[in-house]
Amino acid sequence: MPAIINWLYKNTTAYATIFYDSAANVVTGPTTTWTGNTSPTYADVLTVQYSSTYVYVSTSGLASHIMGPWYNNAAHSSAFPNLPTNQNSISRIPLTPAVAATKSNTGGGAQGRWANGVAMFNMLDFFSWSNTSQADVGGGG
Repeated sequence: MPAIINWLYKNTTAYATIFYDSAANVVTGPTTTWTGNTSPTYADVLTVQYSSTYVYVSTSGLASHIMGPWYNNAAHSSAFPNLPTNQNSISRIPLTPAVAATKSNTGGGAQGRWANGVAMFNMLDFFSWSNTSQADVGGGG
């Protein structure tokens, strides 16, 4: 069953790493700890369990590849203040998905999971890039 076996386990024992130095507020190099994530955290999918009707995917929500750097402006002179953190999340996914009888718009927040356990968001989630101001701006969810 793809919903049970197609998760990325390869780097489950690797720590999540980002390019950031919060003390200097500049991007300097890879680190496994940062503001909001003060202890090294395992990356990718941590466990997958299942019942006759659902798959339960446990994840930190952090990728095993080096994440970042992120900037607030096109000149890369201001580091983006929102950093990823351990979400310690369990997603419940039906083994037999069905089309919803009543359709509705998605809200803000995660809409699904990539194969490595990182949350996937819809294109309307809260921030978007403005070419005019060359910065992230608040969006809608």
